[in-house]
Amino acid sequence: MDESRRALAVGAALSWEIAAIVAALRGCGASVVEDRRRMLWLGTVGSCPVLVYRTGVGIRAARKATRRMLREHDVGFVLNTGCAGALTAGWAAGDIVTAQAILGPPPTCERLVIHGPIHQMIGDLAPTVGRTPRTGTILTSLLPLFTAAQKEEHGRAWGAHAVEMEGAGVARAAAEAACGFASVRAILDPLRSDLPSPRLPGPPTTARQSLAKLSPRQAVRRVVLFRHQRFARASLRDFHEALFAALRRGTIDLDLLGLR
Repeated sequence: MDESRRALAVGAALSWEIAAIVAALRGCGASVVEDRRRMLWLGTVGSCPVLVYRTGVGIRAARKATRRMLREHDVGFVLNTGCAGALTAGWAAGDIVTAQAILGPPPTCERLVIHGPIHQMIGDLAPTVGRTPRTGTILTSLLPLFTAAQKEEHGRAWGAHAVEMEGAGVARAAAEAACGFASVRAILDPLRSDLPSPRLPGPPTTARQSLAKLSPRQAVRRVVLFRHQRFARASLRDFHEALFAALRRGTIDLDLLGLR
């Protein structure tokens, strides 16, 4: 990494989300150095150092991991990313949502509004992934929302369009460090697609082995979820390829993001 410049940090919770981001980083010509002990992947795109880190699942783990990362590295901007569930109709698996605001967690639902020019600049990258760009409010929940009824209730109660479990924790840690923040998520489960169990998708071999332990209905839901995961993973990679390519071309405003 170029230690003379502040880094862009990209954080996600799950291994397949991280894999999509790192693949995009390598696809843009970066030589990636992995630190397995600290769950970090380091590279440089153009003149900008990029740090990919694993937040862990849940708001507390994400806040702790982000605080540690910010203490140990000179980071100017944090992008929280990964998958999310849709809380309203009209969202398909793989759709990209850029956050206008982060809420969470219930019942207080503190609201963090993303700085308008930053939201616009990052949102402008979404059309390059071949899907209709969407913006919205993203809710951070303490617990997964498994059913359509739960998701619909939370969307209606809090005026949110998508839900995840880390964003508010990352946002708080970034604010404490006076660091810029944004959130971009790919829809994993549409509103009417129930999650099959408390576990999100793991490696495909593990999933195939686990299908025999599920009821027929749960097995179908698991198969559908894995299909949705492929769409979400492809969209995450496409979005981050667009982001890193813009960094390489110099069309991202590094001053706006606090990266120099």
